Amino acid sequence: MTPPKIKVCGMRFAENIRRIAELSPDMMGFIFYKKSPRFVGENPDKSIFDLPPCIEKVAVFVDEDFGYIFDICQRYNFSTVQLHGMETPGLCEELKLRNIRVIKAIGIRNLEDVSIARDYAQCADMLLFDTKTPNKGGAGEKFDWNILKGIPSNIPAIVSGGISPGDAQSARNICKDNIRGVDINSRFEISPALKDISAVSKFIKELRK
Repeated sequence: MTPPKIKVCGMRFAENIRRIAELSPDMMGFIFYKKSPRFVGENPDKSIFDLPPCIEKVAVFVDEDFGYIFDICQRYNFSTVQLHGMETPGLCEELKLRNIRVIKAIGIRNLEDVSIARDYAQCADMLLFDTKTPNKGGAGEKFDWNILKGIPSNIPAIVSGGISPGDAQSARNICKDNIRGVDINSRFEISPALKDISAVSKFIKELRK
């Protein structure tokens, strides 16, 4: 069985990024949303995005237009984006035409929300299921993972929202069929964007064992 993938999101500080990279997560997310406490800043130093080739770096956007997203990808050499707002399937397709890999976040609260995933099954490379809140993010809260039994089976997905250091076993259990892994963020922080190295290390080891 392929080990679950792990995405560490909301990174900003160079030394913290370096130490998390040493743990070899599969993906690392950088947030380009000004209202987020984990916003990378207006003109971040390009060096913070220099990751080992084995780690997929992801630029995270919320309701931005194609021009801004494409400019950031070009300027900082991102080939994968995560769209975490109300972006349309058309925007996903436009980005893919430019050889940009698209992860589309879907806010989940009930079965009706799961059905929205079908609209993106043909235009996104991966889905990310997060807890539905008014703040364009999971706010450290979980949703009922049992709801995911109804998602389309033809597209890989990862699960986010309120995952904490003690959730490694339950995260492993949810990772089957097209659920490929999990996204961790605020529950592993000392302060916004500053990850607890020990907590992340322990979680990754338990998830992959």
